Amino acid sequence: MKSRIDELKKTSLKDLASLKDSHKSIIVEIKALRTEVNRIFDKLEKMTVEQLDRMINDLEKGLKNDLDSCANMHDQLKTMMEKLQQITDKHKNISLFIGYKKCKVKLGEANVTVQDIQKRPKQVLRFKSDESLLQFLKNLSSLGNIETVSSLPKRTDGDHVYNAQSSGEYNVRIKEDQNICTISGICELPSGDYVISDSNNKRVKLLNRKYQVIAHCDLSTVPNDLCHTFGNEVAVAVDDCIAKHEVHFLIMSRGKLHAGRRFTTDHQCNCVSHHQGQLYISSNDALHQNTISGILVKRFMKTSLITGKLTRMF
Repeated sequence: MKSRIDELKKTSLKDLASLKDSHKSIIVEIKALRTEVNRIFDKLEKMTVEQLDRMINDLEKGLKNDLDSCANMHDQLKTMMEKLQQITDKHKNISLFIGYKKCKVKLGEANVTVQDIQKRPKQVLRFKSDESLLQFLKNLSSLGNIETVSSLPKRTDGDHVYNAQSSGEYNVRIKEDQNICTISGICELPSGDYVISDSNNKRVKLLNRKYQVIAHCDLSTVPNDLCHTFGNEVAVAVDDCIAKHEVHFLIMSRGKLHAGRRFTTDHQCNCVSHHQGQLYISSNDALHQNTISGILVKRFMKTSLITGKLTRMF
């Protein structure tokens, strides 16, 4: 009973640590969702401002045309008045009569221009927000639901047995693929998208929640494995089994995969995992603990195939 209680205490401590990890993970997911919501609102704001700019430009163009018409007509009338006042020759009466006829025609044109401008309705802009959007946001009590998922795993000789809830087949081949797709690694991002490594085609692919390939990033050599690190970043174990042993970091932004930093190791990179800011990279005969920047912290060597003993090297 004491042994069982001690085991229960250890399990409870692990569950407590798991809860803290879940808290951190959910916080990352919430921030990722908030970032995506901000991006959508930024796009809506940009489109609305662009619509406003187009309307302002059209109205300004019409008003400027009216101003040009008024200024042109004003200058023509002023010129005719000045010419009439300067008539002093012996045929003054005839010249005045001709000038009167021209002025009458020009006044008629000016009257038509004034009436046309005055008849146009005054354009006043106002902004009317989408009330359905505001009402939808006001009705929200949170960005999502926090659910408690309970599970009681079956036990067989001390091992945990997990039952699959569902399964399905999805095509992740793209037109750029020249070889059969070989999925060597998969992880989920806080946004709900998935990232897989296709070792046979030397590329990493981004899948949406419907498991459709929406983007990819080509690599110079084989991606053996990948894992999620922070935010929308993944670490990819890249290895050509001869000389190139590296860990690449890819970032998902605006639905695309972008290559980031990388670091080189002195050992093969078969698998990679992330835990509490540390990377764990496995080679053929060892497990290597590195910082996120690539600095080696510890190395666990497999010293015996028979006993399965490990030797920790600093």
